[in-house]
Amino acid sequence: MNIDQLAPQRLAIAGDWHGRLEFAADAVRHAKQAGADAIIHLGDFGYQFEFSYLYTLGLVLGDTPLFFIDGNHENFDVLLQHPLAADGTRPLTSHITHLPRGFSWQWHGHRWLALGGAHSVDREQRQTGVSWWPEERITREDIERASSVGAVEVMLSHDSPAGVDTPSSYPPGTFPAEDEAIAAEHRTRVREVVDAVKPSILFHGHFHTRYEALLNGARVIGLAHDRSTFTENLILLDAVTLETAELPEH
Repeated sequence: MNIDQLAPQRLAIAGDWHGRLEFAADAVRHAKQAGADAIIHLGDFGYQFEFSYLYTLGLVLGDTPLFFIDGNHENFDVLLQHPLAADGTRPLTSHITHLPRGFSWQWHGHRWLALGGAHSVDREQRQTGVSWWPEERITREDIERASSVGAVEVMLSHDSPAGVDTPSSYPPGTFPAEDEAIAAEHRTRVREVVDAVKPSILFHGHFHTRYEALLNGARVIGLAHDRSTFTENLILLDAVTLETAELPEH
């Protein structure tokens, strides 16, 4: 089915799961119990995209679709081998679908934009092609593609835009200064797209911390990761009114 024709009413939006099946499966169950009829994930979703992860998560999802943008901790060799569908999405299974960078669509008259990607400040601890992939960062082509969409109401990114005082779960000096500088520059790339499309609301992950801020009138919501509570990792969104609601704990 074309994504524009799906039009879910009650969405659960989730932060980083890092391919951790137990947490991901419980998060899906929690979202469904809260009435979500679709789930959107903000990147660092599948990591290695192992068959057991996708298959088991698919069983838990049932008929509930899950859409995700890419994070920085994803095996892009595996992810990008899946072909694009006619509507521009990248299905991995019948109910798990990747939203490529710059992909845009409409639900209930609201335009959405997907923009995955971020820089791994811990890349020195990782191995190229095994636990780190150069495709993780937004390119100039990604920026141009996303910026050409025009005005949107909802933007989904993995990284946060420059100009937001984004809290981090790591103290200063944890990572090399060079990588911190690259990460800061990467946030300016996200901000360039934000300035072009002017979203009313932006959701992102990556920083592993639940918070909310304003950026030139746009509501910015960061979600936490798989080491947090479901209240911090998930948020509900009414796809018609774009109003958010917190999920209860177990």
